[in-house]
Amino acid sequence: NILDYGVEFNSRYRIYTKSTNFMAVQELITRDIASTLAAHFWPFSLEIVDGYVYIYADNKNVTANLLESMLRDVMWLVEKLDKN
Repeated sequence: NILDYGVEFNSRYRIYTKSTNFMAVQELITRDIASTLAAHFWPFSLEIVDGYVYIYADNKNVTANLLESMLRDVMWLVEKLDKN
């Protein structure tokens, strides 16, 4: 089940995909990756579209620390996704 990523992930994130991509998403976002996303990416949002990863922050004030955190987190995610 694609939503079997644990309470913390399921309470913070939603995964939207076409039914034809269901299995690919399960292979890409493993339970370990979902756990880390829930613990370390919140409150960021992210999208993966056509091989590109987009990360969003709802903060109105962009700071150097925020950008560094986003960059560090997305680089970790890209490395993990490349392995999958």
